[in-house]
Amino acid sequence: MNVDERKRMSEDIKKYAINVLGVDVVGIAPIERYVDCPPEFHPKRLLPNPKAVVTMGLVHNPDMVQDSNIYECRSAIDSHAIDTENLRAGYRLARYINRKWGYSSGATGLPVHLPAPFLREGLKDIKEAVKPSVFISIKMGAVLGGLGKRGVNDLLIHPEHGAIVRLVSVVTEAPLAGDPLADFNLLCDECKGMPCITECPTKALSVKKGDPYTMGSIDWQKCFNFIGNEALMLGKPGCLQCAVVCPHSRANK
Repeated sequence: MNVDERKRMSEDIKKYAINVLGVDVVGIAPIERYVDCPPEFHPKRLLPNPKAVVTMGLVHNPDMVQDSNIYECRSAIDSHAIDTENLRAGYRLARYINRKWGYSSGATGLPVHLPAPFLREGLKDIKEAVKPSVFISIKMGAVLGGLGKRGVNDLLIHPEHGAIVRLVSVVTEAPLAGDPLADFNLLCDECKGMPCITECPTKALSVKKGDPYTMGSIDWQKCFNFIGNEALMLGKPGCLQCAVVCPHSRANK
């Protein structure tokens, strides 16, 4: 397949994602960009011979996620609805690529947060919770596909929508053409007060330098134990405080 054919296939797939599936953002990362990817996040975990990763996203309604900490979580319905739509979109795009273009594809969405002891014992306690396990890093796919950069809050920062974008990725054996990497001024280095760190109810965030994929570090033990032990019991899962207080999110409200 020549360059023009790759571009035509890539544009067709992105148009299908936007116009038919209704996603807000979509970007493509060719597999060559994963040369420094840690093995535990590599697309080969999902398919044996991946050629590209398509990452899509839906944006939260900003009015539904303001002051969305664990005590005032109006975003629960918004979050669940977006996650459901993202998973459906990922599955449908993988089938579309497979059926129209003849390339094996598979979707991966939400990380699996629950450790084996928790699954065995049921919904009793999650004090053994660890960092969420994923087949690939969806946020990494978004960055390598040109959708934004990783911030100190360890989230994707989109140049227009900030940190309130929820994502899904499709790994495919289709040799798709990649999108340009994002080029905008990330505010993390000059952010006053670092609200994603200071306003986190669990104090789970800290700055991490030197990592090519993220500027921040999350103590998942603190983050998810708080969300699980408090939010699930309250019926309000999904603290988004570190996303909504980000200046990029507030600037684009």
